Amino acid sequence: AEVLDLTLSDQGSEGEDDAQSARRNFTSTEVLVKNESKSSNETHERNVRLRPIPAPRFNNDADAPKLTIVNGKGFWKSWTRSFKTTLLKLLDLIDNSVDGITTQYTPRFTGRVHIYPDVYEQSTTNRKGKKYTSTTGLCIRNNSPDHIVPLAEALVVHSTNKVDTGDIGENGVGLKQACAALCDLSFVLVKNGSNADVELGIVAKSLQREDGPYLPAFQFSNEKGRGKTPLRKQMISLFSQPKHEDVARCIALYGADVSGDDLNLAAGIDGICKHFDDICHNFYGNCHVFEVL
Repeated sequence: AEVLDLTLSDQGSEGEDDAQSARRNFTSTEVLVKNESKSSNETHERNVRLRPIPAPRFNNDADAPKLTIVNGKGFWKSWTRSFKTTLLKLLDLIDNSVDGITTQYTPRFTGRVHIYPDVYEQSTTNRKGKKYTSTTGLCIRNNSPDHIVPLAEALVVHSTNKVDTGDIGENGVGLKQACAALCDLSFVLVKNGSNADVELGIVAKSLQREDGPYLPAFQFSNEKGRGKTPLRKQMISLFSQPKHEDVARCIALYGADVSGDDLNLAAGIDGICKHFDDICHNFYGNCHVFEVL
């Protein structure tokens, strides 16, 4: 049997300090190996030179921690697999709306959740002169007794305002997952306190990239009157800019459903403005309103 004796045979020379000795031992250390035979009492010794020990490749104390880059397209695929049935996807969005109206007890506050189809009249008519209609999708709208989480925060991937187990929260992780699982394009509309503070968020498959997920949110004002810029004009100005071309295409796709034509940015903006007018002026005078389209 061969036995390794880990006693170092190379002890360095006189006059070396510990650092010099350590450096020399990294390259010239020898280990005494004993060959012992069970059939005899003889022991033969030999010295074996070790290979140099390489310096560590990484300095974990100095290297800053790196953020993990997530694949936006991969995230979208994972969201679409979060629910077993279409009904569960829809119920999760309704659950968000119910959470939104029950965040706190507020006297004389009447919580409302409205679910309805998004129906538009087409410019074409049938033989009887009645205009054709198109249903672009489904709307889920609710009011809230208090300030709604800004979309710039709510649409952050894997963000939620449910901090502790048992907390009631709305418009967090489930919002993005359920929207993605139900369809390739959803709009999120918020009125947060007054008509001067409205927000638009887009949850779209086409906006996702391999270098990261993209769920944009924008702020506008829907105030009416002298000296106020109409909401439609604000949106036309913003989404006509080249840097928002991908978002504009999403709105134009919605416009195609609204108008029955090809991609139509103006028609899409008109449709979104109609929803903003409804939540700002025709939803029981509530100051805080949330809608998923």
